[in-house]
Amino acid sequence: MGEDGGVNSSSNSPAAAVGLVLVVAICTYLAVVATRKQKRRRRRRPPVVGTAFHQLYHVRRVHDYHTALSREHMTFRLLVPAGREQIYTCDPAVVEHILRTNFANYGKFKKYANGKREN
Repeated sequence: MGEDGGVNSSSNSPAAAVGLVLVVAICTYLAVVATRKQKRRRRRRPPVVGTAFHQLYHVRRVHDYHTALSREHMTFRLLVPAGREQIYTCDPAVVEHILRTNFANYGKFKKYANGKREN
């Protein structure tokens, strides 16, 4: 019992402060993880069907390999080293969108637009 007749408050002890910081840190971590999961769900991305190493494995029949992948998925991704990816599509709606409505936003086409490759 304390001087005022009550039980000593543990809010002044270091253990309570550490516990409070730990609870706040855990809650913050869970909130960040939940927010990231929600952001991932919002972004619709094509499925990953392989890596660039799969292309090397199928190098003698790479066209057949890509044809088989295209039959399974209209649009798909292949991962390449250094965290990059290649997106392949055979969906006519996507191709039309790229060529008609949004041509200027795709940088690769600027090199090939005049029919000559610029280095």
